[in-house]
Amino acid sequence: MELFDFSLRGGQDSWRVQVARSAVHLARGTVGQLETARGTVDLAYSAADLT
Repeated sequence: MELFDFSLRGGQDSWRVQVARSAVHLARGTVGQLETARGTVDLAYSAADLT
């Protein structure tokens, strides 16, 4: 499901739309990286608790 609909009727997207799409894509990637890092830290803490 797309959070934003940037489609424009009748032609190419403007540069503003392309910039907005890039920003959304980068934001999603950053959130994904943070979640991965948090999962790694949680796993490390769990492993430390087992020792």
